[in-house]
Amino acid sequence: FKLLLSPLSFRESALNQKDIMLGFLSEDNESALHCKTLRSLFSLGLAGASLVSVEDSAEASFLTYIIEPLEGKTSTFWTGMYRNVDGEWLWLDNTAVNFVNWNTGEPSPQQNEHCVEMYANSGYWNNIYCTSYKGYVCKKLKSKCYIYIFLI
Repeated sequence: FKLLLSPLSFRESALNQKDIMLGFLSEDNESALHCKTLRSLFSLGLAGASLVSVEDSAEASFLTYIIEPLEGKTSTFWTGMYRNVDGEWLWLDNTAVNFVNWNTGEPSPQQNEHCVEMYANSGYWNNIYCTSYKGYVCKKLKSKCYIYIFLI
């Protein structure tokens, strides 16, 4: 893998495992749009990038390993999980959530907390209102030997 852009110091041993992008925006909807906009603006083979979904404990551990060093910049990151009108937790591609990594006491019963953030220091999840400024992580399937990391 080749690191094309890294405004942060990352653990390079982790970079060769997944394609990721990191950045900041003010709202979850904007973050989802931004994952798509980045691939359009930079044309760097980012087709298929979206806010991160977490399929299993290995992927959760990997994400925690990647974002933990960024805790000084932001304590939480948006994920691609949301609660639909029926109260079901889904990923942005509308697939079912089969693995969860909720923090103790989460998800909270607050009906207006439809989005999910991930804590940088632990990787645990929290449901929250969708209108906070925080980091986000984009993910795409491996297809090329490149890693793209953006911090805006």
